[in-house]
Amino acid sequence: MDDLQRNYWVTREYYYDSAKEWRQKDDAEYAEDLAKFADRDCLRGVVIDPSADSFKLAIRKKGFRPIDADNTVEDGIRLVSTLLAQGRLHIHRSCVHTLKEFSAYVWNDKRAEVGVEEPLKQNDHAMDALRYFCKTVVGGYRSVKK
Repeated sequence: MDDLQRNYWVTREYYYDSAKEWRQKDDAEYAEDLAKFADRDCLRGVVIDPSADSFKLAIRKKGFRPIDADNTVEDGIRLVSTLLAQGRLHIHRSCVHTLKEFSAYVWNDKRAEVGVEEPLKQNDHAMDALRYFCKTVVGGYRSVKK
């Protein structure tokens, strides 16, 4: 959500941990979860990983419009960092998984040795979602003031 001052607020999160629950959900189950999660919101679209074709189909069946995320990693991380530093991106304390992942984000040391900044793909679902939103919605339609 954004406001007139171009601040962005993460006020709720959906998080499912298949390892903790001991079972993986299929796309139809995730689409049903999305419908329940978004019940009180008026969503125009859902920013989604561009490679998730079967999930796109599942959420279309639920009446949602999938929007391919700009999933550029380095630029996305920089944009999230910039918005946080500017005080324009706010995460509500109830979004415990998102807040937890900020401190658990781990960088790939081997790639850093050759000058490439790259996070490891672990414990990063909430960070990916935040980066997708910022890069696609904030960075895609509005410029960040320097």
